[in-house]
Amino acid sequence: MVQKSISSYLDLESQSPFNSDELIVNIGNTYVAMIVRLAGRQDASAFELFEFDKAGDNWYQIFYAVRTQSKILDRSYNNTKVFYNIPENVLVPADKFSANAAENYLSMVHGDNINEAILHDVVDATPAMVNVYRIKRVLFEMVRTNFMMVESKHLYSKILENTIGGYNFQTGNLLKVQFYNKCLLLLLLKNGQLQLIQSYPCASQDDMLYYILSIVQQYGVQPEEIKIELSGQLDTRTQYYDYLRKMFSNIHFETVAPEKLMKELQENYPAHYLSTYFNLA
Repeated sequence: MVQKSISSYLDLESQSPFNSDELIVNIGNTYVAMIVRLAGRQDASAFELFEFDKAGDNWYQIFYAVRTQSKILDRSYNNTKVFYNIPENVLVPADKFSANAAENYLSMVHGDNINEAILHDVVDATPAMVNVYRIKRVLFEMVRTNFMMVESKHLYSKILENTIGGYNFQTGNLLKVQFYNKCLLLLLLKNGQLQLIQSYPCASQDDMLYYILSIVQQYGVQPEEIKIELSGQLDTRTQYYDYLRKMFSNIHFETVAPEKLMKELQENYPAHYLSTYFNLA
């Protein structure tokens, strides 16, 4: 069942049905989040988060349920950015990439599949790389059907650009941990070098702890030697967070700048809770 779990609106209903505002959509296998950003401004006028069990091939039903519950989609947008948080991807050095080989790269890592759209992003980072990924054909068609003037990108590409792209030089060891509905996204830098970026399905908090500790152990990084950056739907009042504090001494939070977040959301959620969505804007 698709459930609208968080929503907030300002003056959305008073706007014209056709406008130059920006719609930002974040799609994962267990959620769809949408933000409307006013033209020429950094703040948002609307936010909706829909959560569900793993999509599989049911994207038609999911988009139907989202559209029937959404106030944001009552209007059309001439500028839409879509970010896919889908785990079937491969990072390829730019000098080794060719469009003809993209499907082979994916098949070698994730196995053969049919009825999928194969896409790629040139990642603005050092070293130069290309993010090759595939999404369900039905999801690709649902995005084209439900949104206008779409510019799409893989979420990993955006995170890499924000973390190691441009002048964002990183040194030492860093583990970025992003929490979503039944999903965990991890990015690991060791001695400033990218080791991993990947999403994992998680049925429980125990699963999330397992992946975090397993990745740290697998790449030979000691918990006391790593900076861990947390963001997303993490409740810091739980024993789960207490366990993370015992394991890692250098914990930080990725937060949202107050000017990006509506007052209602600032009052009801800590600054890190929605950062995975609003820092895409």
